[in-house]
Amino acid sequence: MDPNDDIYWQTQERIGNASNKYQGKYKRVLAVCSGGLLRSPTIAHTLAGDPYNYNTRSVGTNSDYALNLIDQVMLEWADEIVCADTEHEVTVKMKLLDIGITRKPVINLKLPDVYPYRDRKLVHLIKKRYDQYLAGQTVTETDEDYDE
Repeated sequence: MDPNDDIYWQTQERIGNASNKYQGKYKRVLAVCSGGLLRSPTIAHTLAGDPYNYNTRSVGTNSDYALNLIDQVMLEWADEIVCADTEHEVTVKMKLLDIGITRKPVINLKLPDVYPYRDRKLVHLIKKRYDQYLAGQTVTETDEDYDE
Protein backbone atom coordinates (compact mmCIF):
# COMPACT_ATOMS: atom_id res chain seq x y z
CA MET A 1 0.00 0.00 0.00
CA ASP A 2 1.10 3.52 -0.76
CA PRO A 3 1.46 5.69 2.40
CA ASN A 4 0.35 8.68 0.32
CA ASP A 5 -2.99 7.02 -0.37
CA ASP A 6 -6.11 7.74 1.73
CA ILE A 7 -6.98 4.02 1.73
CA TYR A 8 -3.63 3.30 3.40
CA TRP A 9 -4.45 5.64 6.29
CA GLN A 10 -8.01 4.34 6.63
CA THR A 11 -6.60 0.84 6.88
CA GLN A 12 -4.07 1.93 9.52
CA GLU A 13 -6.85 3.57 11.56
CA ARG A 14 -9.00 0.42 11.32
CA ILE A 15 -6.04 -1.73 12.40
CA GLY A 16 -5.66 0.54 15.42
CA ASN A 17 -9.35 0.12 16.24
CA ALA A 18 -9.08 -3.64 15.78
CA SER A 19 -6.49 -3.82 18.54
CA ASN A 20 -8.66 -1.98 21.08
CA LYS A 21 -7.67 -3.30 24.53
CA TYR A 22 -11.28 -3.32 25.75
CA GLN A 23 -12.06 -6.36 23.61
CA GLY A 24 -10.78 -8.37 26.55
CA LYS A 25 -9.02 -11.70 26.69
CA TYR A 26 -11.46 -13.53 24.45
CA LYS A 27 -10.11 -15.37 21.42
CA ARG A 28 -10.88 -13.39 18.26
CA VAL A 29 -12.28 -15.65 15.57
CA LEU A 30 -12.99 -14.62 12.00
CA ALA A 31 -15.59 -16.75 10.21
CA VAL A 32 -15.35 -16.85 6.41
CA CYS A 33 -17.70 -17.94 3.62
CA SER A 34 -18.52 -16.59 0.15
CA GLY A 35 -21.07 -13.88 0.91
CA GLY A 36 -20.88 -13.57 4.65
CA LEU A 37 -24.64 -14.12 4.75
CA LEU A 38 -25.41 -17.67 5.89
CA ARG A 39 -22.57 -19.97 6.87
CA SER A 40 -20.02 -17.53 8.29
CA PRO A 41 -22.55 -15.56 10.39
CA THR A 42 -23.82 -18.90 11.72
CA ILE A 43 -20.24 -19.95 12.52
CA ALA A 44 -19.66 -16.60 14.25
CA HIS A 45 -22.92 -16.84 16.21
CA THR A 46 -22.20 -20.43 17.27
CA LEU A 47 -18.61 -19.78 18.37
CA ALA A 48 -19.66 -16.62 20.24
CA GLY A 49 -21.94 -18.71 22.47
CA ASP A 50 -21.33 -21.42 25.06
CA PRO A 51 -19.08 -23.27 25.47
CA TYR A 52 -16.65 -21.25 23.32
CA ASN A 53 -17.51 -17.61 24.13
CA TYR A 54 -15.21 -16.15 21.47
CA ASN A 55 -15.17 -12.62 20.09
CA THR A 56 -16.33 -13.28 16.52
CA ARG A 57 -16.84 -11.55 13.21
CA SER A 58 -17.93 -12.87 9.82
CA VAL A 59 -16.87 -11.91 6.31
CA GLY A 60 -17.27 -13.05 2.73
CA THR A 61 -14.67 -13.68 0.03
CA ASN A 62 -16.75 -12.81 -3.04
CA SER A 63 -16.44 -9.11 -3.87
CA ASP A 64 -19.58 -9.24 -6.05
CA TYR A 65 -21.97 -10.00 -3.21
CA ALA A 66 -20.29 -10.15 0.21
CA LEU A 67 -21.80 -7.71 2.69
CA ASN A 68 -18.56 -7.54 4.69
CA LEU A 69 -15.63 -8.35 2.44
CA ILE A 70 -12.55 -10.04 3.86
CA ASP A 71 -9.62 -7.63 4.12
CA GLN A 72 -6.25 -7.08 5.76
CA VAL A 73 -7.73 -5.50 8.88
CA MET A 74 -10.00 -8.45 9.62
CA LEU A 75 -7.21 -10.94 8.94
CA GLU A 76 -4.85 -9.09 11.29
CA TRP A 77 -7.58 -8.73 13.94
CA ALA A 78 -8.25 -12.48 14.12
CA ASP A 79 -6.40 -14.91 16.36
CA GLU A 80 -7.92 -17.76 14.36
CA ILE A 81 -9.80 -18.01 11.07
CA VAL A 82 -12.60 -20.53 10.54
CA CYS A 83 -13.58 -21.18 6.92
CA ALA A 84 -16.80 -22.74 5.68
CA ASP A 85 -15.10 -24.76 2.92
CA THR A 86 -11.91 -25.42 0.97
CA GLU A 87 -12.41 -22.54 -1.49
CA HIS A 88 -12.43 -20.09 1.42
CA GLU A 89 -9.47 -21.76 3.10
CA VAL A 90 -7.37 -21.34 -0.07
CA THR A 91 -8.43 -17.68 -0.46
CA VAL A 92 -7.63 -16.90 3.18
CA LYS A 93 -4.21 -18.55 3.05
CA MET A 94 -3.32 -16.64 -0.13
CA LYS A 95 -4.43 -13.33 1.42
CA LEU A 96 -2.46 -14.05 4.60
CA LEU A 97 0.67 -14.73 2.56
CA ASP A 98 0.11 -11.51 0.58
CA ILE A 99 0.21 -9.47 3.80
CA GLY A 100 3.09 -11.45 5.31
CA ILE A 101 1.22 -13.49 7.92
CA THR A 102 2.48 -17.06 7.98
CA ARG A 103 1.56 -18.42 11.40
CA LYS A 104 -2.16 -18.02 12.00
CA PRO A 105 -4.53 -20.98 12.44
CA VAL A 106 -6.90 -21.46 9.49
CA ILE A 107 -9.58 -24.13 10.02
CA ASN A 108 -11.78 -25.57 7.28
CA LEU A 109 -15.11 -26.91 8.61
CA LYS A 110 -16.11 -28.34 5.18
CA LEU A 111 -19.67 -27.06 5.37
CA PRO A 112 -21.82 -27.40 2.25
CA ASP A 113 -23.71 -24.31 1.12
CA VAL A 114 -27.16 -25.85 1.59
CA TYR A 115 -28.33 -24.49 4.95
CA PRO A 116 -30.27 -21.37 5.92
CA TYR A 117 -28.86 -18.94 8.48
CA ARG A 118 -28.63 -20.52 11.97
CA ASP A 119 -30.20 -23.78 10.77
CA ARG A 120 -30.04 -26.30 13.63
CA LYS A 121 -28.28 -28.90 11.45
CA LEU A 122 -25.70 -26.32 10.42
CA VAL A 123 -25.12 -25.31 14.05
CA HIS A 124 -24.72 -29.01 14.94
CA LEU A 125 -22.13 -29.49 12.17
CA ILE A 126 -20.21 -26.40 13.19
CA LYS A 127 -19.97 -27.58 16.80
CA LYS A 128 -19.12 -31.16 15.83
CA ARG A 129 -16.39 -30.20 13.36
CA TYR A 130 -14.94 -27.38 15.44
CA ASP A 131 -14.76 -29.74 18.43
CA GLN A 132 -12.89 -32.22 16.19
CA TYR A 133 -10.39 -29.47 15.45
CA LEU A 134 -10.04 -28.57 19.16
CA ALA A 135 -9.43 -32.24 19.99
CA GLY A 136 -6.58 -32.32 17.46
CA GLN A 137 -8.51 -34.53 15.06
CA THR A 138 -8.81 -34.06 11.32
CA VAL A 139 -12.06 -32.31 10.45
CA THR A 140 -14.02 -34.85 8.47
CA GLU A 141 -17.10 -34.72 6.32
CA THR A 142 -19.24 -37.84 6.54
CA ASP A 143 -22.64 -38.89 5.21
CA GLU A 144 -23.88 -39.37 8.79
CA ASP A 145 -23.43 -35.65 9.39
CA TYR A 146 -26.42 -34.95 7.16
CA ASP A 147 -28.73 -37.57 8.71
CA GLU A 148 -28.71 -36.06 12.22
